[in-house]
Amino acid sequence: MLACKRIMFAHTHSVIANALYEVHKEYNLKLKVVGTITDNAANFAKAFQTEQSVSLLDELDDPEANIVTIDLESNLNDESEVSLPKQFWCIAHTLNLLASHDSLKVQNDQSYCKIYTSTFQRPADIWNLVSRSTKAADIFYDICKCRLKIPCKTRWNSFYDSIKAILNVKKHLEDVCEKLEKFKFTDCQISFMEEYIKVMESIAFALDFLQDDKNSCFDHVLPVLFQMKCQLEKLGHLRFCKILRDTLLMALDE
Repeated sequence: MLACKRIMFAHTHSVIANALYEVHKEYNLKLKVVGTITDNAANFAKAFQTEQSVSLLDELDDPEANIVTIDLESNLNDESEVSLPKQFWCIAHTLNLLASHDSLKVQNDQSYCKIYTSTFQRPADIWNLVSRSTKAADIFYDICKCRLKIPCKTRWNSFYDSIKAILNVKKHLEDVCEKLEKFKFTDCQISFMEEYIKVMESIAFALDFLQDDKNSCFDHVLPVLFQMKCQLEKLGHLRFCKILRDTLLMALDE
């Protein structure tokens, strides 16, 4: 790690662009860095769109590009203009958005929206109660012999893991809901959660795989995406989540 600096006040696109440029200049990287991976936030996108210079990779990949002579010394000493290399979006953040935001487009379908809302309200009620009450947490532990996994709002795969954990103790859910005085899960809702997990499993695996320190390389991205698409296409009869699967496949093609 070269730099870990705090950016004061508003993180506007110009502030971000200047901060990155200063790091490149400080470590003499202006002509060495050919790409920068960021998340998909609008301020990052605008920073690179506004301040981006022509990437050296683009020049090398263009067979019809004119051969020009570059004065390296003048480029290194030119401080009048902020220039950044090509931006690449983080694939893990992109998949997280696919799972958390693109999948919500399915809720335009009224029948899916109805079962989705009613089903996931059940675990949400339990998560909220257990997170606020040690007594409720102890009741859950006494019945299920494990701690309740509660999702983090900023990480979609934690929601997936939490739903999967609920299903792992589904035989105890009736007792849990009774003791905590919450509405019980219906068979239909249990089936919906199982089908939801089945559809989203490939995305959860891809996120866990790509966010591992050993797998954060460009050469892993396409194989993982192809595998994810193939797994979605192979899913058989889906009673509730066919529209979810189709929406995810369309988003992947985009």
